[in-house]
Amino acid sequence: APLPLGLLGPLYAVCAIGAGVWFLRSVAQSLAADDPSVDYRVFKVSIGYLFIVFGAMLVECVLRAVWPEVAAWAPFVPLWPMDIP
Repeated sequence: APLPLGLLGPLYAVCAIGAGVWFLRSVAQSLAADDPSVDYRVFKVSIGYLFIVFGAMLVECVLRAVWPEVAAWAPFVPLWPMDIP
């Protein structure tokens, strides 16, 4: 939801999509296999997924704070005003 709301931009989108595909592929392999070690691998991949997604959020927010032009990279305009009382 951060991308359609205009809160984050393409850096986050690329990282989130790539990490999501990696995680879903790991889950699909786990469903196909009947081995507990594969299930443990899904757990490890989920930790990596969270690291990538939150890291991308952090990097993009820091870039926006240091380099304001980065905010123009966001391809979407917020769906509603963010200054709701």
